[in-house]
Amino acid sequence: MISGFLFDLDGTLVDSSASRARRWRARCSGQGIAIEQADRDFVVGRSWMAIYVRLAERYPQLAWSREELIARTAMMREEVFAEHGVPVLPGARELVARTRHQPRAVVTGSSRSRSRRCCR
Repeated sequence: MISGFLFDLDGTLVDSSASRARRWRARCSGQGIAIEQADRDFVVGRSWMAIYVRLAERYPQLAWSREELIARTAMMREEVFAEHGVPVLPGARELVARTRHQPRAVVTGSSRSRSRRCCR
């Protein structure tokens, strides 16, 4: 018997990869850094500590502290979401609707505020 459902947010319910790519381009363009796809792929599932270390090693011209990188990312995320939204993946709404009579939760490595915004 199924007692409930856990849904992964990023990449399962919503496509956050496009907004992530836009944020990376915007975030680092002011630093004279052209972020490569490998850098964007690296951030998935990684801590801010690991992300910052990688960027600082690969791009010595990065002048921001880790805290500043995090703060700028948060600001840009809101701008990107407001401008482009976060695409819901095909079938996600239907699946969530089909399970409405069961206990459900969203599992994510994203912040609580971002998760709420994506899951309205």
